Amino acid sequence: MKVLFVSYDHPFTGHSGVSVYSRDLFQALVEREIVVDAMYIHHRGWRGVPTVRVSQERGITLLAVTNSPLHPETSLYHPEQDIHQASLARLLRSCLEARRPDVLHVQTLQGFPGSLLSTARELAIPTVVMLHDFWAICPRMLLMRTHGESCDGPDGGRNCVQFCVQPRSIRQKIFEFGMRLRNGRLKKAFLTARSVYVRTNPRPGSLWAPRRSPTLVPGSPRLLEQHGRRAAALLQASANADRLIAVSEFVKSVFVRHGIPPERITTLTPVPEVSDRLVRRTRETPVGPIRFGFLGRAVPVKGAHVFAEAARGIPRDKARFLIFGGATPETRRFLQELSGETHLEFRGPYTRDTLQTVLDEVDVVVVPSVVQETVGLVTLEAQAAGAPVIASRIGAIPEFVRDGEDGLLFRPGDPADLKEKLLRLIEAPWLVATLSAHTRPPMAMAEHVRRVLDIYSECQRHTERRTPV
Repeated sequence: MKVLFVSYDHPFTGHSGVSVYSRDLFQALVEREIVVDAMYIHHRGWRGVPTVRVSQERGITLLAVTNSPLHPETSLYHPEQDIHQASLARLLRSCLEARRPDVLHVQTLQGFPGSLLSTARELAIPTVVMLHDFWAICPRMLLMRTHGESCDGPDGGRNCVQFCVQPRSIRQKIFEFGMRLRNGRLKKAFLTARSVYVRTNPRPGSLWAPRRSPTLVPGSPRLLEQHGRRAAALLQASANADRLIAVSEFVKSVFVRHGIPPERITTLTPVPEVSDRLVRRTRETPVGPIRFGFLGRAVPVKGAHVFAEAARGIPRDKARFLIFGGATPETRRFLQELSGETHLEFRGPYTRDTLQTVLDEVDVVVVPSVVQETVGLVTLEAQAAGAPVIASRIGAIPEFVRDGEDGLLFRPGDPADLKEKLLRLIEAPWLVATLSAHTRPPMAMAEHVRRVLDIYSECQRHTERRTPV
């Protein structure tokens, strides 16, 4: 069997959750003698037309789409580009005809036109679409408005133009132009200049700059119509795939609410391969201060500020607060100011190879996301190691954290409610051992791959071989 994967990031160098899952899945499929091709969006070259560069790496064929005219960061302002783009559509059709995969597995359409799915259908190629995010209905992928509020969907484009399409400043336009530059000295110089600007102008460039109150922007009738067409077209293209795989029941419910028949969607949660290698250890009742750990990028959507503010005022002899992951000096200063006299221990970035050591250092993992998480891999990794989780009651997280049984849930974005949960464990430390004993490890990678292959086989059996249009 030959499977062609489509994703935005390079599968071996990308840092997104989709990239991590992809490379784990690729390795497992190659070990089962499945032929794997991976198509992704490459950096820009000097030529003006899109091309494909073919290479080999780790037993798979990489198809790098260079000079893609679709830039996800401009989808808010040019929504129709995500439906169809003639030159890119011709290139993708020729790739499908040349590679002729037995299954097309789309991890994300970001950076690709939705017409790719129609082309695969015309060529009678069985197609599986993985719903990792909300790209089909939200150009920002997260169903989150620019000012931080959760969003129910485009509403025919009205929510997009009112809450997310804001007038772009000169700084934003310069940034978008610079990010499209070809990798090399010029782009390196641009990134260096941007870094200096962010450091010397903290408010305009800061992640933690206070948000302005939402301002309703009337928006043009043309953009309103285009955003409505974008959502309708991408939802229809997705619905025409042979099988949709939602990464959680929450994601499935969102797409069902937007018109996808529920019987077309299978729920299958991505499995972090590292969870198979983690040693599960039931936590004992802490004798000294309880060690609460925040794992991941210290950025606003992950709620690092909620974690820091909730720690404020808790004595050091009662609890320790550890932050594992990348954090700029500015972020460290900001978070420490939020926690006041309570000391935050910044441990720096970690890798999958050091994840076991990191999880052994904490008694409880805190996941204070303020974005509607579609899965939350940190939660699954913590549970694989037997660590209880305190998490936001948002998105798919309640599917994996059972409140009061193997973890605790709190109101998203509410540091006071999180602090109440922290104090609950501090005052009754035996609860740490009780919650830990009831944690459930995620599905094994071997079982996950078996289910994926079953879906491929089902799609092949039910795909009608037709003459290409």
